[in-house]
Amino acid sequence: MKSKTGMSNVNIVQSYLNNQRPFITVGYITPTIKRKPGNIWKDAHGVMWEQREGYKTRINPQAEIIKKITKQICKNCKMNIDFGNKFDRIFFYKTGMCQDCVIEYETKLRAVDIYPIYEKYKMFNNELGFLKDVQAKVKEVIGYFNKEDTHVEILCNSDGFREKFHGTNKDKILENAKKDLKSVNSRIVEVNKLKLQLKKEFKIKAKEAKIKIYV
Repeated sequence: MKSKTGMSNVNIVQSYLNNQRPFITVGYITPTIKRKPGNIWKDAHGVMWEQREGYKTRINPQAEIIKKITKQICKNCKMNIDFGNKFDRIFFYKTGMCQDCVIEYETKLRAVDIYPIYEKYKMFNNELGFLKDVQAKVKEVIGYFNKEDTHVEILCNSDGFREKFHGTNKDKILENAKKDLKSVNSRIVEVNKLKLQLKKEFKIKAKEAKIKIYV
């Protein structure tokens, strides 16, 4: 049997015994490049990287453009959320403010006794977001079961095994989904109305107390 070098295994062994190398192996060690924080480079695969303090991070050019366009700035103290901590980011996504500003703002609202209105407004705002997600999912179900060839697919275990059920009663599924959609749409209208009422009431109270309006 011949090896990849074109020589038989017996010949390879014999060559080593005769102090001869049957083939040459060429090795290459990538040189270590010391980079400073802020350095940006492109690797052999065309991927962009940036050196940070103690580590490197991959750069997505499109994501960076979007990030610059939608710069995340606290609407109260004007701090760039990118330089904040994880709690600043959590609070920002919910309120548009960093952690410290949210705590300070809500403390002022409690002091003038208008926090309960603000809290209810936030609750309805969160519910509205949840309802819109449900609305989108129900519409997706209706769209799917309006097709000719449909089936139900259920994830049966953590290994990814899926069971498909053909010939399901899609008319019943559609009927229930349309009822759910009607119910969700009705609640969205109701929550929107309550949210606007609370927003109006909050603005009046906040203006009287000479507090900035962040709703």
